[in-house]
Amino acid sequence: MPAETTARGYPLPHPTNRLSDDVHRLREAISRIDADITAAQQRHTDTSAFLTGALDGLAAEQAAAEDYVHRLRLRALHGYDF
Repeated sequence: MPAETTARGYPLPHPTNRLSDDVHRLREAISRIDADITAAQQRHTDTSAFLTGALDGLAAEQAAAEDYVHRLRLRALHGYDF
């Protein structure tokens, strides 16, 4: 019973095998593919949450910097100290 795998190491059925010989390999391949997809989805979710938080933080920093610059300009124009 020849054993073959994909580039990612998933077991493949062989054309000369009977289905009863390959059913365990097919089940293993499907289970491993499912686990890989689940892990990739989790990494995507984690990355998305991180980037959303980072962008929110940057927006807040930008707003604070713009407010500071605005106050500096007012002080320079009018001599006010805020």
